[in-house]
Amino acid sequence: WSCLKEVDPIEPTNMAPVIREVNNVAKQKMEQGELSYQVLLIITDGAISDMRQTVDSIVQASHQPVSILIVGVGNGDDFSKMDILDADNVPLVSSDNEIMKRDIVGFVPFKNYKDMDPDVLARECLKEIPRQFTTWTRQNRIQLPERAPERESRNQKLKKAEREERRMTPH
Repeated sequence: WSCLKEVDPIEPTNMAPVIREVNNVAKQKMEQGELSYQVLLIITDGAISDMRQTVDSIVQASHQPVSILIVGVGNGDDFSKMDILDADNVPLVSSDNEIMKRDIVGFVPFKNYKDMDPDVLARECLKEIPRQFTTWTRQNRIQLPERAPERESRNQKLKKAEREERRMTPH
């Protein structure tokens, strides 16, 4: 966490170009028949200079296998634009009046987690991804392969070997 104190955000903050780039990558992979899912992490102070273009980019990305995680950092408490992009309460609408196809953005204010174990922040950031992923697969009629059998852990293998050894050892 200490590194965040040494990083100064660059102004202006334009999110649309990187969202468009991730959207393009996702689209290309789909056109090539490659099944993949892109997750974009944006760390920001909340001051965004291209809100309209960012909304348009997110609406377009909502058609692709993409999720966007936004972590708000810094001293500023005004993350109102990030809450709008999160679209938990009101879906985003593009400048062409297109409504986002699905929720793809999660916003987490870092200040709520800075005094906690980093795993708590990671879980909070990632908690919406499974729902976003499964929504995308359902909307696009993507049939996922059956779940692979779980591999035995090292401890499970050791315990199994110990049981087998005890069974084979004469009493």
